Amino acid sequence: MANRLKEFRKENKITQNKLSELLKTSQSTIADYERGKNYLPTPFLYTISKKYGISADYLLGKIDEPKYLTK
Repeated sequence: MANRLKEFRKENKITQNKLSELLKTSQSTIADYERGKNYLPTPFLYTISKKYGISADYLLGKIDEPKYLTK
């Protein structure tokens, strides 16, 4: 999951600071998620998935495709 979160963030040109503002947390907390030190809480996962239309299962590493949700 850590690699997927970082990959997603960089692919979409989202800084750790911008993501931390969206999730109302600190930049260092985002860095910890990306290093695999902590798991991404479900509410944060839901917020990212909903805002950016990306599959939560993809971010969790459960699936490889489809990456983005269709509307």
